[in-house]
Amino acid sequence: MWHRIQSLTFFSLFYLYLWLHVELHLIYGGGGAITNFPVFFKGCAFCRPFLSYPGGIVEYICAFLSQLFYYSWAGAIVVTLQVWLTQRPPRLRRTSPRKIGSRLIRPGLPTAGTSISAVHHCRGRTAM
Repeated sequence: MWHRIQSLTFFSLFYLYLWLHVELHLIYGGGGAITNFPVFFKGCAFCRPFLSYPGGIVEYICAFLSQLFYYSWAGAIVVTLQVWLTQRPPRLRRTSPRKIGSRLIRPGLPTAGTSISAVHHCRGRTAM
């Protein structure tokens, strides 16, 4: 219980710091340095190409989440959730091998999303 209170306190303060002191909305504009900022459109026509290759769903979700940086408070939520999901250790119990695989993948999703988003900050692709 004490660990949960500490975690909630830390991430609440982390969110407030990002929202009030770090200007995350500047990432959205990019100051002219980011020329290929990910766009996002609603609808199946935009989503369909992302479903045709591995990691496309993660890239689609990242394109949506990157639009939230337009608002500082929403960008702070995105970054706080990424850090929170990344720091959570996988819970391994005595279960079937199928279930263990899905539990090991979950903490890697925010990291994969961050890696895909890094393409837009660098000139070339990053390797994982």
